Amino acid sequence: MLYSITVWHFQMRQTKTSIPVICFVGSSNSGKTTLIEKVIGLLAKRGYKVATVKHTHKNFSMDAEGKDSWRHKAAGAKTVVLASPSQFSVVSDTDRELTIDDVIERFVTGADILIVEGFKRDSYPKIEVSRNGSSHDLRCLNDPSIIAVASDKLQNLHIPSFDINDAEGITGFIEEKVL
Repeated sequence: MLYSITVWHFQMRQTKTSIPVICFVGSSNSGKTTLIEKVIGLLAKRGYKVATVKHTHKNFSMDAEGKDSWRHKAAGAKTVVLASPSQFSVVSDTDRELTIDDVIERFVTGADILIVEGFKRDSYPKIEVSRNGSSHDLRCLNDPSIIAVASDKLQNLHIPSFDINDAEGITGFIEEKVL
């Protein structure tokens, strides 16, 4: 840990399903996905069932052009479900952007924690990921939902600050404060 304070508190927002949620936010190429991968692995090794959601502002395709499910969607299907004996995938049009609570209600079952990449405007607790050389100001200075920072530069902040490579410390923090 680079820096921490001795007294601070946050109240986790509850969902209808009461699954703990932690978001990782930061600018593009800040290292969010790499850090999340490490945290997922550590939580899974410790016996937790982890679900994730990645927010994107872009349209996307999870299917390969020409495959049957892609052809169903291209033909006009509003929802396409690809199902196998061990997993399934859903691609569905929506008339509005889903919230984290929408995702939990519709898709997340049997998980001990939901790790979210993005959704920076939501009020769930967040860990901000920042890299030296980023031209973006830290959001934690003005966002009370950010409960920690992971960075490759020393941070003297009002909330805990971890080295971006300290996945063990960050995972322990999540266990202590979120789970």
